[in-house]
Amino acid sequence: MRVFTNLLFILAVFSLCCSSKPTIKEEKGGEMKEVFYPVVAGSFYPAIENEVRSMLDKFDKQIKRVMFWG
Repeated sequence: MRVFTNLLFILAVFSLCCSSKPTIKEEKGGEMKEVFYPVVAGSFYPAIENEVRSMLDKFDKQIKRVMFWG
């Protein structure tokens, strides 16, 4: 019973911390678009967009080198 209670508590905390609500509605091309801001940016990946793009490019190059032998 205690394991179930702990699991339920962890699930509740996770859902509260990681949920994101739209903060801005923008009109793009005649339709409304909800914009969600990242909730966990900077916690396990960089918070700055250019750093994330650089990191993904680096991973892409590594994958291509491993998959296609250079």
